[in-house]
Amino acid sequence: AVRSSAAGVSRALGQGAGAGNYPNLAKYLAWSSTLAVIFLIIGGILVLLVAGLIVLASLSMPGAQKIVVLLLAGVLSGFLALLIYVVYVATMAGIEIVRVLMDIEANTRKTG
Repeated sequence: AVRSSAAGVSRALGQGAGAGNYPNLAKYLAWSSTLAVIFLIIGGILVLLVAGLIVLASLSMPGAQKIVVLLLAGVLSGFLALLIYVVYVATMAGIEIVRVLMDIEANTRKTG
Protein backbone atom coordinates (compact mmCIF):
# COMPACT_ATOMS: atom_id res chain seq x y z
CA ALA A 1 0.00 0.00 0.00
CA VAL A 2 2.87 2.36 0.75
CA ARG A 3 4.54 1.75 -2.61
CA SER A 4 1.32 2.25 -4.55
CA SER A 5 0.56 5.57 -2.82
CA ALA A 6 4.15 6.71 -3.29
CA ALA A 7 3.97 5.73 -6.95
CA GLY A 8 0.76 7.74 -7.33
CA VAL A 9 2.39 10.77 -5.75
CA SER A 10 5.48 10.45 -7.93
CA ARG A 11 3.42 10.09 -11.09
CA ALA A 12 1.38 13.13 -10.06
CA LEU A 13 4.65 15.05 -9.74
CA GLY A 14 5.70 13.81 -13.19
CA GLN A 15 8.70 11.84 -12.00
CA GLY A 16 8.49 8.74 -14.14
CA ALA A 17 7.92 5.05 -13.58
CA GLY A 18 10.96 4.40 -11.38
CA ALA A 19 9.84 6.80 -8.67
CA GLY A 20 7.60 4.14 -7.08
CA ASN A 21 10.62 2.10 -6.06
CA TYR A 22 12.39 5.13 -4.63
CA PRO A 23 9.74 7.42 -3.11
CA ASN A 24 12.20 9.42 -1.00
CA LEU A 25 14.49 10.00 -3.96
CA ALA A 26 11.49 11.09 -6.05
CA LYS A 27 10.52 13.59 -3.34
CA TYR A 28 14.11 14.82 -3.15
CA LEU A 29 14.21 15.35 -6.92
CA ALA A 30 10.96 17.33 -6.85
CA TRP A 31 12.29 19.40 -3.95
CA SER A 32 15.60 19.96 -5.76
CA SER A 33 13.82 21.12 -8.93
CA THR A 34 11.75 23.60 -6.97
CA LEU A 35 14.80 24.84 -5.08
CA ALA A 36 16.75 25.29 -8.33
CA VAL A 37 13.97 27.47 -9.76
CA ILE A 38 13.82 29.51 -6.54
CA PHE A 39 17.60 30.04 -6.61
CA LEU A 40 17.39 31.07 -10.28
CA ILE A 41 14.75 33.68 -9.46
CA ILE A 42 16.62 34.97 -6.39
CA GLY A 43 19.86 35.10 -8.37
CA GLY A 44 18.20 37.10 -11.13
CA ILE A 45 16.78 39.55 -8.60
CA LEU A 46 20.19 39.93 -6.95
CA VAL A 47 21.89 40.58 -10.31
CA LEU A 48 19.34 43.30 -11.08
CA LEU A 49 19.76 44.76 -7.59
CA VAL A 50 23.56 44.87 -7.86
CA ALA A 51 23.38 46.44 -11.33
CA GLY A 52 20.87 49.01 -10.08
CA LEU A 53 23.05 49.92 -7.10
CA ILE A 54 26.08 50.35 -9.33
CA VAL A 55 24.09 52.59 -11.67
CA LEU A 56 22.89 54.68 -8.73
CA ALA A 57 26.43 54.96 -7.38
CA SER A 58 27.71 56.08 -10.78
CA LEU A 59 25.28 59.01 -11.02
CA SER A 60 27.60 61.28 -9.03
CA MET A 61 30.71 60.43 -11.10
CA PRO A 62 32.15 62.54 -13.92
CA GLY A 63 31.28 61.65 -17.54
CA ALA A 64 34.16 59.41 -18.65
CA GLN A 65 34.36 57.60 -15.34
CA LYS A 66 30.59 57.06 -15.36
CA ILE A 67 30.76 55.38 -18.78
CA VAL A 68 33.51 53.01 -17.63
CA VAL A 69 31.64 52.11 -14.45
CA LEU A 70 28.38 51.53 -16.33
CA LEU A 71 30.15 49.39 -18.91
CA LEU A 72 31.82 47.38 -16.16
CA ALA A 73 28.48 47.01 -14.36
CA GLY A 74 26.88 45.69 -17.56
CA VAL A 75 29.65 43.17 -18.14
CA LEU A 76 29.65 42.06 -14.49
CA SER A 77 25.86 41.71 -14.40
CA GLY A 78 25.84 39.76 -17.65
CA PHE A 79 28.56 37.43 -16.40
CA LEU A 80 26.77 36.82 -13.10
CA ALA A 81 23.47 36.20 -14.88
CA LEU A 82 25.16 33.74 -17.24
CA LEU A 83 26.87 31.98 -14.34
CA ILE A 84 23.60 31.65 -12.42
CA TYR A 85 21.87 30.25 -15.50
CA VAL A 86 24.66 27.73 -16.18
CA VAL A 87 24.44 26.49 -12.58
CA TYR A 88 20.66 26.20 -12.96
CA VAL A 89 20.95 24.22 -16.21
CA ALA A 90 23.62 21.93 -14.73
CA THR A 91 21.44 21.29 -11.66
CA MET A 92 18.39 20.49 -13.77
CA ALA A 93 20.49 18.22 -16.02
CA GLY A 94 21.71 16.30 -12.98
CA ILE A 95 18.15 15.89 -11.75
CA GLU A 96 17.04 14.62 -15.16
CA ILE A 97 19.92 12.12 -15.28
CA VAL A 98 18.79 10.65 -11.96
CA ARG A 99 15.19 10.47 -13.25
CA VAL A 100 16.35 8.68 -16.40
CA LEU A 101 18.32 6.20 -14.28
CA MET A 102 15.22 5.58 -12.16
CA ASP A 103 13.15 4.96 -15.31
CA ILE A 104 15.81 2.61 -16.72
CA GLU A 105 15.77 0.68 -13.45
CA ALA A 106 11.96 0.46 -13.53
CA ASN A 107 11.96 -0.74 -17.14
CA THR A 108 14.63 -3.33 -16.29
CA ARG A 109 12.42 -4.69 -13.51
CA LYS A 110 9.45 -4.93 -15.90
CA THR A 111 11.34 -6.84 -18.57
CA GLY A 112 13.51 -8.92 -16.22
